Amino acid sequence: MKIDSFEFEVTGGYNPVFHNFRVCITDVENKKPILTIGDLVVDEGETRLITPFELTVEDRDMPDHLLLFTVTPVLVHGHILLNSSYPVTSFTKQDFNENLISYRHDGIETSQDSFCFSVTDGTHTNFCFP
Repeated sequence: MKIDSFEFEVTGGYNPVFHNFRVCITDVENKKPILTIGDLVVDEGETRLITPFELTVEDRDMPDHLLLFTVTPVLVHGHILLNSSYPVTSFTKQDFNENLISYRHDGIETSQDSFCFSVTDGTHTNFCFP
């Protein structure tokens, strides 16, 4: 929350009175998330941390724990993991900030995998990037 104010004077010609008028300004969620996507290179059968160099989203008027990624559909040749342990289909930007999101390749002879996901900040939706 931000505060603005102005000072004013009231007088009837004698004994002026000065007052400070405060205005409290609350943020409005009006910025759309900006998404950045890069390539992730991982060895066959290995697990690799996904960093902001490979995937990130920025939204200046929304806290990171409310920026939600949802993977659709499930990956064909691997998994998105939380804390390098169990597969997830959704995660937050805060999970990225805490280095909790990684990709594990399933070891099958393939040179490529991909997935679609949607990103939402709770207000803006329909962000799908293949």
